[in-house]
Amino acid sequence: MRKRYLLIGSCLVLGLCGCGSTSHDNSGAGGEGGAGKGGRANGGTGGSGGANNKGGSAGETTGGLGAAGGDDGSPPSNPCYGGCSKDRPTPSARPECPESEPDEGLACEISGKLCSYGDSPEAACRHYWLCDAGVWKVDPDSQVTVCKEVPKGFCPAQAEQGAECVVSSAGKGVPCVYPGLSCYCLGTFNPAPGDPGKWLCYGPPADANCPEKLPDLGEGCSTPGTECKYSADGCTAHRYSSVFCFEGAWEVGSGYDCVGF
Repeated sequence: MRKRYLLIGSCLVLGLCGCGSTSHDNSGAGGEGGAGKGGRANGGTGGSGGANNKGGSAGETTGGLGAAGGDDGSPPSNPCYGGCSKDRPTPSARPECPESEPDEGLACEISGKLCSYGDSPEAACRHYWLCDAGVWKVDPDSQVTVCKEVPKGFCPAQAEQGAECVVSSAGKGVPCVYPGLSCYCLGTFNPAPGDPGKWLCYGPPADANCPEKLPDLGEGCSTPGTECKYSADGCTAHRYSSVFCFEGAWEVGSGYDCVGF
């Protein structure tokens, strides 16, 4: 596996997107109405200014992080923190990694090739295999934990970004999953189950070339140079929650910077 970036340890805290409103706060005489067409797939180009934009030239409002609102100005059906788009690529067949999870000690050919398997939105809950010295081994750097399910009744009908919560018995690393959104109850530093926390949510990355969900390492991709990050909090992000499209396959991305500490 070729690593294009140095893995760094993390802090990209995704902010709330406008969910159908504009993402710029320009000055000047602008129009109204960013909640309509400006909130379409991954933002698109804004209508005639923004509803909260008391200025701006005639509607150069790029609602890049808005939720997918209707053409008629109707509000989005779901909140969105990150990018919103209905037309996201689906990872294709693996060009080099086995399609199914290999067995320990099975022969492999590409030394250093890293492949992952699973469908959890949390990278730490997936399985990682490394081709080392001609055989498949569990990747020693994957930091995989035993992921539990959140307790029945723990997840609210819709988690509210920034609202108070109590860390579940499953721990901070297991999210409540909603359509297009994953929400974590995170506390300060290293919270234990039962500690107070706040909901931190994220949707698909803003780049519409990124799949809606975290692709497995080794799955096929079609837009070289695309980097996608799937974490609500970069400071606690798993090192493999950042992926990069290189030579037709998703590999480990550049990771995250952690600021403020």
